[in-house]
Amino acid sequence: MADTERSRTIYQALTDEPPICINCAYFTQHYLAANEERTQFVPCNLGHCSNTIVKVKKAYSTCKNFKIKRALSDAANT
Repeated sequence: MADTERSRTIYQALTDEPPICINCAYFTQHYLAANEERTQFVPCNLGHCSNTIVKVKKAYSTCKNFKIKRALSDAANT
């Protein structure tokens, strides 16, 4: 995956196309403070997987335990 495509995938809304960590139900995104007051945060390229053992993962990584993240509208309807 090219860097441009990777960046577009990571920093745009979730897509249901690629089975990468950013789209996985087990992935928790990490954030960095955008200012010294820590009132604004931006997503970084890391997070962690909470499937079995908590592991640090890059947002564009893949693994065999991928499970698609449900959209918020789908979760509200169930």
